[in-house]
Amino acid sequence: MSVEAWKTICDIAAVILLFLTFAFGAGAFIAGNIINKRQEKQLQQFDKDLTEAKIELAKQQERAATAEKDLLELQERIKPRILTDKQSTEFVGVLKTFPNGVIDVGYTAGSGDEGFNFVQQLKVLFKQAGWTVPENSRDIAQHLEIQVVGVGVLVRGPAASDPGKPPPSGYVVLTPLLKTIQAAFRTVGIEVQFINWHPKNSETPEVVIGSKPEPKSN
Repeated sequence: MSVEAWKTICDIAAVILLFLTFAFGAGAFIAGNIINKRQEKQLQQFDKDLTEAKIELAKQQERAATAEKDLLELQERIKPRILTDKQSTEFVGVLKTFPNGVIDVGYTAGSGDEGFNFVQQLKVLFKQAGWTVPENSRDIAQHLEIQVVGVGVLVRGPAASDPGKPPPSGYVVLTPLLKTIQAAFRTVGIEVQFINWHPKNSETPEVVIGSKPEPKSN
């Protein structure tokens, strides 16, 4: 074969090689674009899925926090009122500053068995302080006629100026005995309300356990 023929063959081969190089290069470019677009779509979908997962997780965490808060409030609402040993000691210590106090005790129908049991604990503490309280459970008054939230103290205050009207409920003179009762309950975190009304028409104040207050919101 002549040199001219070989040159022709080499030229043709060079052209073919150049064409193939261009073709493969173009193919690689096109394939790369397709792959990049697919990866971009996959990345976008991943970001979308991740964002939705984060939102759902936040919702679940919020629901869990709300459920936990509701559970704690329910537990606090149904938990019986009981003074701890430390509170009991402090309660008795304040009562002892007024020797030989005399009171009656009772509970409202709204407080139920929980109120009655709390009265029983308080009776023991009043007795430890040297105060006189009803001895028998049957002497603990159950009030169907009044509603009290927390702890109330029934006292005989000023009479009504008009016989046809009830006595002024808000005006009560705090005697040393009543101030001692107020201070004793305050030392354990309980505020008492004094009520100018006494069904027994007695001079002896009556400590009444009412329905349990709603738990304080944080």
